[in-house]
Amino acid sequence: MRYVTIYTENSHYEELLQVAQNFKYAEKIETDEQDLAENMLDELAIEELMKDIENDLDENDDKEEILANVREGFEEMILIQQGKLKGIPWEDFMKELKEDKL
Repeated sequence: MRYVTIYTENSHYEELLQVAQNFKYAEKIETDEQDLAENMLDELAIEELMKDIENDLDENDDKEEILANVREGFEEMILIQQGKLKGIPWEDFMKELKEDKL
């Protein structure tokens, strides 16, 4: 299979996407919408989470380390959604958290 990448101005994006979707021989159409949505979601979610975390921080907590861990978690979540990383069942995750606290 071969592919073509087309870059267009935002003002022509919807029209070009509709044309591409009408090609009967196009097996797959990929857009940057998923990437854009994930990036926006990541930034908004991380900001909200960090506000919550900052309210709960002790003076001994390392804010930068917590932020790095949160970012890593979001990156892993995206890789799992894309099928590039295998996740674990929720029950196993919770069990692992409980074991770490003991």
